Amino acid sequence: MLLRRFFRGPRGTIIKSLQPKKDELKEHLTKQIISNGPLSFAQYMEQCLAHPQYGYYCQGDVFGRKGDFITSPEISQLFGEMIGVWLNHVQQKFKNPFRWNLIELGPGRGTLTCDILRTLKSLDCLSGLSIHLVDVSAALRKIQKENIEKVFKDWGLKTWSQSEDGIDKLFYEHTSFLWYDSFEKMRDLYNKALKGYPAIVIGHELFDALPIYIFEFSEQQGWCEVQVNLTENDDFQLIRSNGPNQNVKNILKPEKRFSGEASIQLFEGNRIELSPVSVSLMTQICDFINSTVGAGIIIDYGENHSFSNSIRGIKGHEKLDADKWLQMPGKVDLSAYVDFSTLKAVADTYTDLRTIGPIPQGFFLESMGIGARVDYLKTQNNAEKGAQLDIEYERLASSEQMGEIYKVLYTGSKSLGEVYPFLDNLQIEKNE
Repeated sequence: MLLRRFFRGPRGTIIKSLQPKKDELKEHLTKQIISNGPLSFAQYMEQCLAHPQYGYYCQGDVFGRKGDFITSPEISQLFGEMIGVWLNHVQQKFKNPFRWNLIELGPGRGTLTCDILRTLKSLDCLSGLSIHLVDVSAALRKIQKENIEKVFKDWGLKTWSQSEDGIDKLFYEHTSFLWYDSFEKMRDLYNKALKGYPAIVIGHELFDALPIYIFEFSEQQGWCEVQVNLTENDDFQLIRSNGPNQNVKNILKPEKRFSGEASIQLFEGNRIELSPVSVSLMTQICDFINSTVGAGIIIDYGENHSFSNSIRGIKGHEKLDADKWLQMPGKVDLSAYVDFSTLKAVADTYTDLRTIGPIPQGFFLESMGIGARVDYLKTQNNAEKGAQLDIEYERLASSEQMGEIYKVLYTGSKSLGEVYPFLDNLQIEKNE
């Protein structure tokens, strides 16, 4: 009674700020299902992560120890430094290395970009560099810009900003940064103002967050689609379509996919995950590199084959059961293992591109000198910091942690020749 007495406004209405918050995205998805029927899992995942108002990545900073998960750049500066060393190596292969472009897709809070900046500055190759950051989230683009500005401020250097045609820009002398909400916008500006200048594309932990379709085999009905529907209580549940639907016919194409040498014995409940959006983005990346002189690396967790049940939901650094994360749209990081064989198959169709990999992340980092870098940094720090560096090194490069499950796929202009460490006839010893 005391609560009712003191916390009610006029006409007995509970004060708005004390009312339970509406789950706007859940309501939005529920209305879609009621109006149009079950959603494909790809539709559900896309809106959970990238809805412009309620999507997970549009809420702000979800990275790092205070967020829901930690990416390689958040673990240690070592990761970004090794990427920076590799970028410098590729830059030296350009005929005109004095004006070049770096495109980062899905930069998160910009931690990788900042570590790359520090490395390239130490190698004296910042001048003439334009960095293009592509992120669907306006909130994250703002955080990226603030963190990059802080790097220059820490160096005692002054930057200046402007916005033109909806594109935010940041400048320091002959170094520039440009932000976009889509790859298409970046490509259009590049073609208008920068065409002919070499470019390097980085996609780090991006493809794992692209929507997937899930298909399941029924011995009675054949291939069906796994969809998101409502229970009687309006909770979300995964169901199987009543036989093959249009997505089975147009995306899975089982008659083609499982015929001839690819034929396999199928059993009740067999599943496969497919990501047409990943194919489309990889095609755009290859088209872009093929139109200029350049290279690209895709870094993500996955294997050289498709998956059946890799989708996972992470909240507060904990892996949630599907029954739980399914009811939390927009509040959980959803991701799926990357099928590198499909991405490589796309790149292999380009006769002027050379594609190698995927190779283990640990092998890539060791090839770039991460071990020597750790040894040097330990001489410059106390024992406690040295022990922490060993922990970070182990986590990034060891095959028991991220060194094996995370992979690096390379594609680049054949005119660049071999780009270390993506060499022809590459043989890799497992990094323990």
